[in-house]
Amino acid sequence: MNTEQLRDAARVAYDRELAKQNINTAIESRMTVNYAGGMFIVTQELISFLHSWIGPTWHDWDGVIYMMDAYDVPVKVIPYELLQICQRRWWEVMNEFAAEYEEFIKIRNAKQL
Repeated sequence: MNTEQLRDAARVAYDRELAKQNINTAIESRMTVNYAGGMFIVTQELISFLHSWIGPTWHDWDGVIYMMDAYDVPVKVIPYELLQICQRRWWEVMNEFAAEYEEFIKIRNAKQL
């Protein structure tokens, strides 16, 4: 195949919804963190839960809690530490997602590939 044929094949094969789904799948797969022998999926709900558990007096509280990880295994965690790890991962992945999505929305149709 020459380059013109490859370009034509790419134009035909381009599917906007599939491209969007591929970006979302890649982002979801990066939203995992390992902590204390467990694996947690970073979500807005997890971050909110950890924030609410710690509360405004987090610096006075050094306790641990048990949380279910992604595989429904109870893991002993220090909420503040897990929150810091989750926030860092969220920022990293969301920044990458925003950059990829900006490129994605610039492509209006397959001819722009």
